[in-house]
Amino acid sequence: MLIWIFFAVLTAVIVFVVLGPLAERSRAAENTDDAANLAVYRAQITEVDADLERGVIGEEEAKAARVELSRKLLQATEHDDAGNPVQADTPKRPTANHLAIILAGLIPLLAIGIYVPLGSPNVPDQPHAPRLNENLKDASAVNLLARVEARLRTHPEDGKGWDVVAPFYVRTGRFADAANAYRNAARLLGETPERLIGYVKSAILANNGIVTEDLRRTAERLSQMAPERPEPKFWLALALEQDGNLTEATKAYEDLLSSATEDAPWREMVQGRLNGLQNPKPE
Repeated sequence: MLIWIFFAVLTAVIVFVVLGPLAERSRAAENTDDAANLAVYRAQITEVDADLERGVIGEEEAKAARVELSRKLLQATEHDDAGNPVQADTPKRPTANHLAIILAGLIPLLAIGIYVPLGSPNVPDQPHAPRLNENLKDASAVNLLARVEARLRTHPEDGKGWDVVAPFYVRTGRFADAANAYRNAARLLGETPERLIGYVKSAILANNGIVTEDLRRTAERLSQMAPERPEPKFWLALALEQDGNLTEATKAYEDLLSSATEDAPWREMVQGRLNGLQNPKPE
């Protein structure tokens, strides 16, 4: 832990060393501005005298102008005990550069001050293998997935493992992995509507929406296994559309819509496909 305190202090020192010249540069710029202001005020007093001699202004106006310019000149030339110019009407306060340097130096010290009582600097890193052996009730979803994947690499015939990871792959957008997991689960544990639907859906998504011959045959098998499910009917209609059998595809979409309830979540999608066939866009 001492090494982190050392690094924090070292960082603060480096910040002061690096940013210090910036403050000096800022003060130099301020001194240059003061000198320019003094020159302007003196030139204005000279112009007032010249205007008075030419009769452009009267004596009273010239006197008032001299008083005002003299006041500004005196204010600009006032200095403190260290010889630095000060403003008579404005209280001294730290500049933005000073505040930035102070804050930049204090941040690493503040960070280590918070981390020491609240953090765990003495806890070593946890390697990957022990995380795979942690209790199930304490494991995160990612670690659980890593554990199952590690087991599947050594036991690829674990059908339950494939059944577990398949939905997780779908939720995380790993559609090709999901299709492979559903296919293995169906092969090892038996085909069910849920596994076959998961396989076809994931494979279509992984294949940019294309219904391959294997997926078409699976959808036909699924339609016989679960005739009440709309998914295989939609995929078979989509396969007909992609094969160019537009008349048959149109009828398949219409049959699917006729059996759908008004609040069916997939109704709008099917209606969109049907509208596209009935009202094709001109090329």
